[in-house]
Amino acid sequence: MKLYNSFILSFNSDLKILFKVAIISIYTYFYQMSKLPNITTSIFSVMSQLANQHGAINLSQGFPNFPEDERLLQISERIIRENIHQYTPMAGLPSLLEKIANQTEKQYHRKVNTATEMLITAGATQG
Repeated sequence: MKLYNSFILSFNSDLKILFKVAIISIYTYFYQMSKLPNITTSIFSVMSQLANQHGAINLSQGFPNFPEDERLLQISERIIRENIHQYTPMAGLPSLLEKIANQTEKQYHRKVNTATEMLITAGATQG
């Protein structure tokens, strides 16, 4: 601040005012301006509130509010014990893609090409 004040003192009064206005404008632009000025709450807050209001299962933030199915726990334990620590392919696990494609054909009577028409993502905001 001392350097700033000594720098300002070398200007005449009009330039001092302009300089101070410029500094304030730059500060406001870079440090105080919101990138989302019209957003008051996140979609997660809204969805959580709606789930509570309607007694729905809340999956909006990725946390289920019900006990885990015992079958899911057994499958998870079996897979963990297989000791496979490899990243899944970017387009998705081929066996999962196949199962989804089969289910899509069975349920919607639509054949899906897993290589060109499907992509597995970690969530709605990623895709």
